[in-house]
Amino acid sequence: MKKLLILLLLIPSLSSSNTLPTFFSNFSGICVNGLNILESVYELASIKDWKTLPEEAKDLVRPADGGDVDAWIYKDNDTTIIIGIAERTIDGSKYSICSMAGKGGFNINVEALLSNYDLEFYDRQKQGIQVSDMYIYSHPSFKDTYITTLGSTTQSIKTFSFSAIGIN
Repeated sequence: MKKLLILLLLIPSLSSSNTLPTFFSNFSGICVNGLNILESVYELASIKDWKTLPEEAKDLVRPADGGDVDAWIYKDNDTTIIIGIAERTIDGSKYSICSMAGKGGFNINVEALLSNYDLEFYDRQKQGIQVSDMYIYSHPSFKDTYITTLGSTTQSIKTFSFSAIGIN
């Protein structure tokens, strides 16, 4: 319960700011700041009455390994957000993964991410109009942490996603 209270405190402090986009505030509070307490997302989903995402829609927030993910959809103000969380152990390392997908505002959310976190650019993958950037982030609870963005270079594609991956 203590971890849930910590997580709940993170969300309002970020989303109360008028200068930050709602999607970014949610991603920052839940996925980045709460990456080490992902089990609290289950309680948050229950308390906030998030809807469980159907299996066929989970690919929007499924980890790159294609494995299972627990996912929900919810609305914050006028912003619909899909969130997925997963934990894996691969070759003795524990991975915590939190991803969010939204619609519209990709560039403004990337700008908020880059302005509010000390990130080191790591890699860019580009395929047609789709671009994925990976950044190294120093999270206090993980040996290695990465934040990724996936969106479009054109305004005609509105959906995008951000992920935080912590490795111990």
